[in-house]
Amino acid sequence: MTYTFNKSNNKLIERIIDDNYIQLNHLSLDQGDNIPEHITDSNVYLIIVKGHMKLILDLQNTCNHSEGSIINIPYNINIYTFERGTGILDFFVVKSQIPENLKVN
Repeated sequence: MTYTFNKSNNKLIERIIDDNYIQLNHLSLDQGDNIPEHITDSNVYLIIVKGHMKLILDLQNTCNHSEGSIINIPYNINIYTFERGTGILDFFVVKSQIPENLKVN
């Protein structure tokens, strides 16, 4: 199966895959835009393909990341994400299985 995503220079949030194994979202944020503060509901990977991102994790750790970065954020972490003021931020969010769906042997 092949999936597609939009290429945009405007704010965009799109869900590409949502199945039992992963959720894959594509986001483009305009200069100064943000994703509201929230608690991660699964293991998350952020893949930055364009721009610069500022992350605040658990309301204390501030990190700056640029295109080419892949960031892992564990389950149940408070996260606040925003574009760092340099133009368009384009990134993918990959969520692995949420904990209640994982099989434990």
